[in-house]
Amino acid sequence: MTAPPDRETSRSRRTPRILQSLNRAFEGVIHVLRSERNMRIHFAVATIVLILAFSYGVTKLELMALLVAISFVLIAEMVNTAIEATIDLAATSFDPLAKAAKDIAGAAAYLADRDEVTSGEVGTVGFCMGGSLALWSATLSDHIVAAVGFYPPLPWERMSPQWSNYAGKAAVIHCSEGDGTSAAPGIQQAKRAIEAAGGDCVLFDYPGTDHAFFNDERPEVYHSAAADNAWERTLALFASRLG
Repeated sequence: MTAPPDRETSRSRRTPRILQSLNRAFEGVIHVLRSERNMRIHFAVATIVLILAFSYGVTKLELMALLVAISFVLIAEMVNTAIEATIDLAATSFDPLAKAAKDIAGAAAYLADRDEVTSGEVGTVGFCMGGSLALWSATLSDHIVAAVGFYPPLPWERMSPQWSNYAGKAAVIHCSEGDGTSAAPGIQQAKRAIEAAGGDCVLFDYPGTDHAFFNDERPEVYHSAAADNAWERTLALFASRLG
């Protein structure tokens, strides 16, 4: 029988791992500074802010608040850079959906950093293909915690979403009768995957409706009662998840 390693041996093994992790983290920061113009701008502004803070003699508490705010901005930029790099690896050629996903993730990072967004959490809503992108976006950004899709076509074979990122998040899908209701295979696939990841997914059916029933500029398909009901449910989700 092999004797268990003593504490000194365990510590000696952990130390190189910790150093390796710190080294990789440092290399990651350097890489982002070298390759991302926005990160260099954020870093330059942060340096100026800290210089001014020391010049004006801010208190320790104020300095801590500044450091937390600066760290949040820099981390959000690095997360967004990682998302873009992941999408670039997944997309072998230019895909408008991949570009749209990057734009949504970038917009979420921007919104989360605004003073009006007190929780750092964002919701997305989209219609038709935009509905698919809204649901997909929650797998790409930690800031997006609530997603709503109106009658989405759900081309998952092009998106390859990482559903595991839906843990603790929520989605609502509004389904028209003309698109096959909530029983459509793509809708059911999304629901199963989101719930398996630990997220919530609620499906709503609107009998007697066609695709684009929310679009009041298309009177041939617009359904006033269904549109009002769907919008109330959308706002209810955001109120419960975003505060």
